Amino acid sequence: LRAYPGEEFSGRVTFIYPVINSQTRTIKVRSVFSNHGGKLKPQMYGETVFNKTSGQGLLVPTDAVIIAGKRAVVWTKTGDGMFEARNVQIGNRFGDKYQILSGLNEGDEIAATGGFLIDSESQLKTGMPTGHQHGGTSTPAEQKKTSSDKMDGMKM
Repeated sequence: LRAYPGEEFSGRVTFIYPVINSQTRTIKVRSVFSNHGGKLKPQMYGETVFNKTSGQGLLVPTDAVIIAGKRAVVWTKTGDGMFEARNVQIGNRFGDKYQILSGLNEGDEIAATGGFLIDSESQLKTGMPTGHQHGGTSTPAEQKKTSSDKMDGMKM
């Protein structure tokens, strides 16, 4: 509070006004404080600092997390150049990092960037037909027309 520079008071925000002052880029909040000693008076103004505990969890770059609907995936390294998709539960976002509440363990190696490319390539590969070897099964697009019927007006 401006009336007591350097002093801190702990309280609880009970209301956040829905209007932002475009010039000062501030908002008003209504707070409740214990007023031992009677120092605090109605309509006093000051700066409010919000302290929130974030709980337990790991922090990973936001680029490492792929969010698809209600599902969040991180690509984890399983071997030499190999990755697997792992479902994770994300918590709070802190700038360019997400808090991971579950699904990863400390020490897991992840694709910190490029996860979207790994995911896209994985989806392309799983969409390919099986038997992609010579002599294997063919898809209709691979089948060749071997008919020897002549077509009118065309030289063969």
